[in-house]
Amino acid sequence: MIFLILFHYKGNALKKVALVEANLKGIILRFNEVAEYIFGWKEVEIVGQSINKLMPESVQAKHDEYLSNYQKV
Repeated sequence: MIFLILFHYKGNALKKVALVEANLKGIILRFNEVAEYIFGWKEVEIVGQSINKLMPESVQAKHDEYLSNYQKV
């Protein structure tokens, strides 16, 4: 299973969608141009990294716990 996370960005009067695709282990598989703009990472830098890199440190550990519990279901 793969998660697709969409973020809407309204810039220059156009609605754009940032796409972040990650697998069940939380590893980023795809990251489009709008996601690059919003998060400040280039696709070549972030693909293969944990999705936690996009989160504040205060929620990273909880997210790892959530993914671990989800995989057990």
